[in-house]
Amino acid sequence: MTDGWHTEDLLRPVFMGCATKNVKVITIALGSLQRLIALRAVSLSTIPAIIQTMNDCMSQGVDIQLKILQTLLSLITNFPAIHGRLLANVRAFVSCSPSLS
Repeated sequence: MTDGWHTEDLLRPVFMGCATKNVKVITIALGSLQRLIALRAVSLSTIPAIIQTMNDCMSQGVDIQLKILQTLLSLITNFPAIHGRLLANVRAFVSCSPSLS
Protein backbone atom coordinates (compact mmCIF):
# COMPACT_ATOMS: atom_id res chain seq x y z
CA MET A 1 0.00 0.00 0.00
CA THR A 2 1.34 3.42 -0.89
CA ASP A 3 1.69 6.51 1.26
CA GLY A 4 -1.19 8.94 1.32
CA TRP A 5 0.44 11.63 -0.80
CA HIS A 6 1.37 9.11 -3.50
CA THR A 7 -2.15 7.76 -3.50
CA GLU A 8 -3.62 11.22 -3.99
CA ASP A 9 -1.26 11.84 -6.92
CA LEU A 10 -2.23 8.52 -8.50
CA LEU A 11 -5.95 9.01 -8.03
CA ARG A 12 -6.23 12.65 -9.11
CA PRO A 13 -6.32 11.83 -12.88
CA VAL A 14 -8.82 9.03 -12.22
CA PHE A 15 -11.15 11.35 -10.32
CA MET A 16 -10.77 14.03 -13.00
CA GLY A 17 -11.55 11.49 -15.73
CA CYS A 18 -14.67 10.33 -13.93
CA ALA A 19 -15.81 13.94 -13.53
CA THR A 20 -15.77 14.56 -17.31
CA LYS A 21 -19.10 12.77 -17.88
CA ASN A 22 -17.59 11.44 -21.13
CA VAL A 23 -18.26 7.69 -21.32
CA LYS A 24 -14.97 6.84 -23.07
CA VAL A 25 -12.89 8.84 -20.61
CA ILE A 26 -14.79 7.41 -17.63
CA THR A 27 -14.23 3.87 -18.94
CA ILE A 28 -10.48 4.49 -19.17
CA ALA A 29 -10.42 6.13 -15.73
CA LEU A 30 -12.29 3.23 -14.12
CA GLY A 31 -10.01 0.72 -15.84
CA SER A 32 -7.02 2.55 -14.41
CA LEU A 33 -8.65 2.62 -10.98
CA GLN A 34 -9.27 -1.11 -11.19
CA ARG A 35 -5.58 -1.72 -11.95
CA LEU A 36 -4.46 0.55 -9.12
CA ILE A 37 -6.72 -1.33 -6.70
CA ALA A 38 -5.46 -4.72 -7.92
CA LEU A 39 -1.89 -3.53 -7.39
CA ARG A 40 -2.85 -2.22 -3.94
CA ALA A 41 -1.54 1.17 -4.98
CA VAL A 42 -4.31 2.97 -3.11
CA SER A 43 -4.56 3.45 0.62
CA LEU A 44 -7.49 2.41 2.75
CA SER A 45 -8.10 6.06 3.62
CA THR A 46 -8.98 6.87 -0.02
CA ILE A 47 -11.68 4.22 -0.33
CA PRO A 48 -14.57 6.53 0.69
CA ALA A 49 -13.55 8.98 -2.06
CA ILE A 50 -13.28 6.10 -4.54
CA ILE A 51 -16.77 4.87 -3.66
CA GLN A 52 -18.19 8.40 -3.92
CA THR A 53 -16.55 8.93 -7.31
CA MET A 54 -18.01 5.68 -8.64
CA ASN A 55 -21.40 6.65 -7.23
CA ASP A 56 -21.21 9.95 -9.11
CA CYS A 57 -20.60 8.06 -12.39
CA MET A 58 -23.44 5.60 -11.93
CA SER A 59 -25.89 7.54 -14.13
CA GLN A 60 -23.62 7.34 -17.19
CA GLY A 61 -25.12 4.14 -18.56
CA VAL A 62 -25.05 0.38 -18.33
CA ASP A 63 -21.49 -0.03 -19.64
CA ILE A 64 -20.19 2.29 -16.93
CA GLN A 65 -22.26 0.50 -14.30
CA LEU A 66 -20.71 -2.82 -15.35
CA LYS A 67 -17.22 -1.31 -15.08
CA ILE A 68 -18.11 0.08 -11.64
CA LEU A 69 -19.29 -3.35 -10.45
CA GLN A 70 -16.05 -4.90 -11.68
CA THR A 71 -14.09 -2.23 -9.85
CA LEU A 72 -16.12 -2.74 -6.66
CA LEU A 73 -15.40 -6.46 -6.82
CA SER A 74 -11.69 -5.73 -7.08
CA LEU A 75 -11.95 -3.25 -4.21
CA ILE A 76 -13.70 -5.67 -1.87
CA THR A 77 -11.42 -8.56 -2.86
CA ASN A 78 -8.18 -6.63 -2.39
CA PHE A 79 -9.18 -4.77 0.76
CA PRO A 80 -10.71 -7.26 3.21
CA ALA A 81 -10.54 -4.52 5.85
CA ILE A 82 -13.56 -2.90 4.21
CA HIS A 83 -16.32 -3.41 6.75
CA GLY A 84 -18.89 -1.56 8.77
CA ARG A 85 -19.86 1.81 7.37
CA LEU A 86 -17.72 1.47 4.21
CA LEU A 87 -19.30 -1.86 3.30
CA ALA A 88 -22.73 -0.41 4.04
CA ASN A 89 -21.94 2.44 1.63
CA VAL A 90 -21.01 -0.09 -1.07
CA ARG A 91 -24.23 -2.04 -0.49
CA ALA A 92 -26.35 1.12 -0.54
CA PHE A 93 -24.51 2.27 -3.65
CA VAL A 94 -25.27 -0.95 -5.55
CA SER A 95 -28.86 -1.30 -4.33
CA CYS A 96 -29.74 2.31 -5.20
CA SER A 97 -28.82 1.96 -8.84
CA PRO A 98 -31.99 1.67 -10.93
CA SER A 99 -30.36 -0.52 -13.59
CA LEU A 100 -28.92 -2.94 -11.03
CA SER A 101 -32.03 -3.42 -8.93
